[in-house]
Amino acid sequence: MADTEGRQFVRDRIRNCILNILQQMQVAGDEGERLGNVHFRLEWLLNIVTRYYQTDLVQEEIVNLLREALRNLTEVCDCADNDVEAEAIFTGNRGRPSYNIPYEQVTFLVERRFSTKQMASILGVSECTVQRRLQHFGMSIRGTYATLTDQELDSTIQEILRVQPNTGNKRMTGHLAVRGVRIQQRRIRELMHRVDPEGTLIRALELNVINHRRYSGPLLWLSGILMATTN
Repeated sequence: MADTEGRQFVRDRIRNCILNILQQMQVAGDEGERLGNVHFRLEWLLNIVTRYYQTDLVQEEIVNLLREALRNLTEVCDCADNDVEAEAIFTGNRGRPSYNIPYEQVTFLVERRFSTKQMASILGVSECTVQRRLQHFGMSIRGTYATLTDQELDSTIQEILRVQPNTGNKRMTGHLAVRGVRIQQRRIRELMHRVDPEGTLIRALELNVINHRRYSGPLLWLSGILMATTN
C-alpha cells in the first residue's frame, strides 16, 4: 500500500470512529451512564491518535479537536451511580467518611482481573481507597501478573501473530492467558504497538460508516467539534 493511500485509509477509519461516537451520543441523549460510555469511547480514540499523530498518519489538528471535545464532554458528563458502589460510613469524626467494602467484594474483583482503576470506578471510590483496602486484606494486583521480560513477551506475541495475524489486544490477552501469561493491558498495548504498529492502528480504527444524525441540547456544540474533525 502506498504511503499516500495508507494515510488516507487511516484517516477514513478515524472519520468512521468519530461518526460512530456521534451515533452513540444521539442514543445516549442526556442519560448519565450512556454519556459515560461515550466519554470512554472518545478518550479511547484520543489515546490512539495521540500515539500516532507524529508519524504523518494523523493530523495534529484532529488531535487538538478531539482533546477539546473530550475536555468539554468531561465537564457535562454526569455518570449514573453504579449499583455496586461502596456504602459510605459516617462515624461523626472529622475527615472523609469510611467506606464499607467487604472482603468478598474485593476478592471477586481481584479474581476477575480488574485493575485498581477499574475497581475504583465500579465501587465509586478513589484508587487510593482501593489500594488501602487491598493492603488491609493482604491482596496485591501486581502479584497476579507475569514477570516476563519485554524480549520474552515480544517473542511470544510474534509467535501468536504468525499463526493469528489479525489478533487484536483483547484476543491477544486471551491467547496469552491460555499460555498462563497474564500481563497488564497497558503493557500489551505497548508490546503490540511495537511489534505490529500498522496492524494495531488499523484494527483499532476498524468500524463501519454510519449516517449523519441531528443533535440538540448540550450535545449540539460537542457534535460540532467532532464533525469538524471529519472535514
